Amino acid sequence: MLLTLVINDNCKSCVRAEKDLQDLAVQYPSILLRIVNINSFYEKKVAITPALFLNEELFSYGDIDKSKLIAIITD
Repeated sequence: MLLTLVINDNCKSCVRAEKDLQDLAVQYPSILLRIVNINSFYEKKVAITPALFLNEELFSYGDIDKSKLIAIITD
């Protein structure tokens, strides 16, 4: 499963989300994690960071609901 996290500079929520996702990527080897700065993310329009995409589909903005994400990963 491809997880793409779109972040911005000086964003505390982005730092938290990145750490959470890196931890999950260690626990779940099926995760391919890609971190992209909003200034170089041209695939989709994003106005709010952090933004998390699962297999190219928007999953969430802001802090990540880890329990919901884990449920999707393990389904």
